[in-house]
Amino acid sequence: MTQTSDLSGFTLAGHQRRLREAERLMAAEAEKGGRKESLLARRAATLARERLALGEESFLEARRARDSSLRMLERLHNQFDVEDLKVAREGLEQGEGDAAEVLFAELEERQLPAISRAAWAAHQQGLLAWESLRLADARAHMDRALRLEPDNWSLLRDGAEILAACGDEAGARRMRARALKAAEAGFGRDSAEAAEAAGRLAASEHARGDWAEAERNYRRALALDEELLGPEAPDVAARLAALAGLLRDQGRIAEAEAALTRALQIGRGALGEEHPEFGALLGALGGLRRAQGRLDEAAELLAEAIRVARASVGGRHPTLALRLNNLAGLRRAQGFFAEAETLYKEAVKIDLDALGPHHPGTAIDMANLAGLYEEMGVDMEAEDLFSAAEAVFREVHGPAHGLTRLAAEGRLRAARRLALEGISPARSSDTAPHGGRSSVPRGEIA
Repeated sequence: MTQTSDLSGFTLAGHQRRLREAERLMAAEAEKGGRKESLLARRAATLARERLALGEESFLEARRARDSSLRMLERLHNQFDVEDLKVAREGLEQGEGDAAEVLFAELEERQLPAISRAAWAAHQQGLLAWESLRLADARAHMDRALRLEPDNWSLLRDGAEILAACGDEAGARRMRARALKAAEAGFGRDSAEAAEAAGRLAASEHARGDWAEAERNYRRALALDEELLGPEAPDVAARLAALAGLLRDQGRIAEAEAALTRALQIGRGALGEEHPEFGALLGALGGLRRAQGRLDEAAELLAEAIRVARASVGGRHPTLALRLNNLAGLRRAQGFFAEAETLYKEAVKIDLDALGPHHPGTAIDMANLAGLYEEMGVDMEAEDLFSAAEAVFREVHGPAHGLTRLAAEGRLRAARRLALEGISPARSSDTAPHGGRSSVPRGEIA
């Protein structure tokens, strides 16, 4: 039985409708579940908003995932009842994966003696659950798959991403380390799979502050990409930019500049100067110029990154909010408070609309604006915004995390000043310029 994939019924409008419905259902579940269940449901609702904010990018990624599931069904079509297979295919072609997931579950149960096939079936269930934003189910499916095949590279790769989506960054980092070993064993140390795994692990190590290991893996991924894709490939520019960020964080400014200069040259030729990824490179160079104290040049580069973002992804995209934050932080440091306030407020509005109040990116926006208001002596607004950001960081990262402590300290400072002025800090929550609290990291407080 051989059929070709036809996804003509899987439309952008339908994809977005399903995401909005998933967000609604997950938000309702978060209100009635226990603490653990509520946290996962809130993260799922946040992921739905993220995917909605990405627009066509999210739709294309979902279409690739559905097409992959269709191919998987075809590979083992003789394992399924013809009518059941037809129903599953038709569902996938319309963007619905429930029937396909049932078939994979039945196959897993039947094929448990055939370990590899059972693991594969559990893996497919995990991917379908993840696509449907059922994070607890996705994690359980992947756990079963990995118990059957603990050294399978693709299971480890996807399992790590699901752990990260669930907020388990430490678990994701450990699984990415296992994925790298599995990629080396299964495909070779010089394979594309090893390059991908090394790059993912490097990002986790960078975020953790394990700089030596992060640099080693960034450079390894870069060297493999240069060899496999060519020295002028866009992926090489992205690797260079990631490495430059690490070098800048270590104070190795000259090395970071050399890496970013080369990345910009590649990006200009391979992507063009109006591409959003080229805008990201401009923003990275602007950040480096700021670290060098070349503030006027930094401001020009960051403003150009904003212009590229507006032209390429539009005025309501989280990427634009990130670029606005970068320039706002510089203008704040220069003492141009009115300009910084305008930029920060636009970023807050974009992320509230695109990601919602439960997203750490929105919380970072609010904490940045709160810090500006603290410097300006506008304590009521500062206390309000720090309080909102603290609640998000506390739930996502825990009470001991640096971002949680920064926001808590800012809230307490503002509350003390308000108390000295005879103003009750409890009053501030009545006029909060936000809608709620908390879930997935995006940057640093400027």
